[in-house]
Amino acid sequence: MQVDEVAQFWEQKRAENQQILDLIDAGTFQLGDGSLIDAATLAAVRQWAAHRVAECAARLAARRADQ
Repeated sequence: MQVDEVAQFWEQKRAENQQILDLIDAGTFQLGDGSLIDAATLAAVRQWAAHRVAECAARLAARRADQ
């Protein structure tokens, strides 16, 4: 992958996970079949998505620092 492609990949993954967080915050996060999930699972998904957003942001920052 070229440098720009790698940065685009991490930006896309960051945006996807941020969208999950936004849906959770809006109370509209649903499973693929349209069903809602319980509060404990929702909290776990929130934690996972927040971790992924932070990880992607860190990778993007590291790439910028290396350039």
